[in-house]
Amino acid sequence: MKTKTLSFFVTISLLFLIFIFFSCTTKPLTYTITFDSNGGSAVNMQTVKEGYIAVTPKNPTRKDCNFEFWSISKDISSPYNFQTQVTSSITLYAIWDIEVTNENRVFTITWINNDSVIAINKNVPYGTLPSYSGITPTKQSTLEFDYIFESWSPSYYYVFGNETYQAVYTEVPRTYEILFINYDNTVLQSSNELFNTLPIYNEPTPLKESDLIYDYTFFSWDKTITNVTSAAVYTAVFTRTLRKYLITFLNYDNTVLQSSLFSYGEIPYYQEQTPTKESDDNFLYEFVSWDIEIDYVTCDVTYTATYVSIPINN
Repeated sequence: MKTKTLSFFVTISLLFLIFIFFSCTTKPLTYTITFDSNGGSAVNMQTVKEGYIAVTPKNPTRKDCNFEFWSISKDISSPYNFQTQVTSSITLYAIWDIEVTNENRVFTITWINNDSVIAINKNVPYGTLPSYSGITPTKQSTLEFDYIFESWSPSYYYVFGNETYQAVYTEVPRTYEILFINYDNTVLQSSNELFNTLPIYNEPTPLKESDLIYDYTFFSWDKTITNVTSAAVYTAVFTRTLRKYLITFLNYDNTVLQSSLFSYGEIPYYQEQTPTKESDDNFLYEFVSWDIEIDYVTCDVTYTATYVSIPINN
């Protein structure tokens, strides 16, 4: 019984010693509070345990200025509450009010576009919103992009000192008009294509009507289709071949003896057997010629065989 009691007290003692050891060796989390006096006198940083609050420091001083409060941001939008429990390291910024002379209460706002000053607003009162009243800024397009004015950087905010605003642009992919036209300048296809893309002709094959002498067949475009770098016009190019006409040779009874195609300007020729006409009781018939003289081809022509009658002596 005495042995069990002794063992129990030994166990309790060891547990107590372990608790004391870890309580002494485990340190609570701490965070750093840094003070940026924004041109004023220096303020010492603070180290604060997690869950505790920072101590409100003595107000900094600055020539011709009165200290107003500490802010989480560099402007007046986020005053810091020193009753807030600390959960992370932060930097607090001094906010000042200028009050000595009217001259010290106005500032200069500069507006910049493409690295050039386009406007300067002088004597802008402290605490007012700046305003740009000039023409809308522009930025020259590149081959690939157009630029559309979007806003100013940084965003407008109350004036607490001299400030510079830079024009900000949205980049818009640039397109170019690509035309495909026929030989007579009729537009076959018009489209706006992005820079560096390859235009494609999607319409029916270009046509050119035949004239008296030639037939025309589409061959290609007047130049090689390449990736878009500017507006471009492609014109249809045609090959030509001499137009062919139907030349027909008929017998006296309109029987077709020969029907052939001959090119414009060619002299047609008859290459079948000499036309014949059966005799009757009174006459024999002998082929003499064609009803019209064979001439250079300029259109479809029909030639008809003619005969001479030779009496039969009974």
